[in-house]
Amino acid sequence: MIGCSNSDDSVTSPPQQQIKNPRDYSWTIDTLYFTPAPQAPGQTILQDLWGINDTIVYVGCHDAWGGNGALWKFNGKCWERVKLGVWEGGPLTEAYDIRAITGSSPTDIYAFGSYELSNDNPPPNYLFKVFAVHFNGTAWHEISLPQGQYIFDVNHDSPTIIYGGGSYGQLFKFDGVRWTVDTVQTPASSDIWMTIKVIGAAADSGVFIQIRQHNQKTGAQSNELAIYAKKRMTRLAYTGEDIPWGGDAFWKSKEGNIYSCGWNGVFRISGTKWSQIKVTYSYVRSIWGTNDKHIFVCEDNDISFFDGSTWSILNTGISTKYYISKLWCSANEVFVAFSDGQRTYILHGK
Repeated sequence: MIGCSNSDDSVTSPPQQQIKNPRDYSWTIDTLYFTPAPQAPGQTILQDLWGINDTIVYVGCHDAWGGNGALWKFNGKCWERVKLGVWEGGPLTEAYDIRAITGSSPTDIYAFGSYELSNDNPPPNYLFKVFAVHFNGTAWHEISLPQGQYIFDVNHDSPTIIYGGGSYGQLFKFDGVRWTVDTVQTPASSDIWMTIKVIGAAADSGVFIQIRQHNQKTGAQSNELAIYAKKRMTRLAYTGEDIPWGGDAFWKSKEGNIYSCGWNGVFRISGTKWSQIKVTYSYVRSIWGTNDKHIFVCEDNDISFFDGSTWSILNTGISTKYYISKLWCSANEVFVAFSDGQRTYILHGK
């Protein structure tokens, strides 16, 4: 089932001086759900949402059919499933899962994830291998990456510099010519599962990251903010399970300010300090904007807009919960993707 929003091909985005106030947006909702036959069970679970403009928006999903993953594209009117598996005409030869999407232009788009491979000598029953595909404006092609298991999070600060955060402390980097990988930090125990969120480029050719370690036996968790440059890590902040700077999702404005969201609100980070700019009693799960005066966040039950001084809860006319959610916006529109564990829904305001 593919949902299509009403659209008129003759309508173009309004000029900058006519940008609509997000508090007055009109809202529609689409459903992403794939099954090979009407009676066959399907599953399309949100992993990532990212766009170039209002007519090129991508959603990466876990899809029980056609491999383990799926990439969907919005073309301005409808959502279409991108065929990446070799069995459907794409370049990927194994069962795959899409985890993260980024790019710099309509002819330079990347999707990252992992292959799921059967292990001939279990346990474990399955092994995972990182992969990436690149769209050059005409077709998708698989690209060669250094060895690794996953890329969960990416940041594309410039057309030639891409950082990807993986499992077990792996940090991937593309410098415009080649991909390299380095291990930021090795866990003290094999019981510790460690992931990296990539916040953005930092000074001295480094990258601003958040490292999260989770002990799978005890449940203990730690988090730290750091700058990683030239194989050296400079810790900026460290905490246990409760993160005082949000830490669930990050966004960097064109003015260079870093925003973070999570439990109890939204935060702005400056150097080693952070200030809370929105206080909530729910979880803020995703954040995106175009500048410091045009920011959206998605909470458990609400979508809010920040104009640089005031927060407003937006009236979408659609009552739902956003426990699994991602958000992306342009100057004129906003897309909020969320999942109920079976289907993925796209709330579209413009």
